[in-house]
Amino acid sequence: MGPEIEAARLDDCQAIAEVHVLSWQHAYAGILPPAVLADLSIERRAVMWHEAVTNGSPKVLVARRGGDVVGFIAYGACRDSGRTEWGEVWALYLHPEHWSRGTGRALWLAAEAGLRDYRAVSLWVLRQNERAIRFYRAAGFRLDEAAAQTLEIGGQAFEEDRYVRERQP
Repeated sequence: MGPEIEAARLDDCQAIAEVHVLSWQHAYAGILPPAVLADLSIERRAVMWHEAVTNGSPKVLVARRGGDVVGFIAYGACRDSGRTEWGEVWALYLHPEHWSRGTGRALWLAAEAGLRDYRAVSLWVLRQNERAIRFYRAAGFRLDEAAAQTLEIGGQAFEEDRYVRERQP
């Protein structure tokens, strides 16, 4: 049976933050500096997600299994300059024990319904995050070769690429 997908509630913010931090620590091990991953704060992320859920921007959906939050997706209007007709997946993270079990796909499909009024949907992904890139390509996203940016994380430069999925007819 698949996960239950529903809108995040304020009392989910701590669990969302825990999934967020744990997912980063597993997904970006060997990519980001160890000190950056060790310094991630569940408390700071919980405050961030509490604000998002309170304000409704971005929209946040959670995936539950057995009543526990095992993943989330945040989405809304595209934050890229000049892309007012696009939506954006701001974040999609799962507890590592729930990777490759269909939970990410279930979250994406639920968010896709909320993004249907946009001409396209974009997202940004670190170039080294091969697992995420495979997932997004399988979901129909393609690399936007004209859009890349450099992020500084922990004193190191990392390339991030934009992926885009045109609305399906």
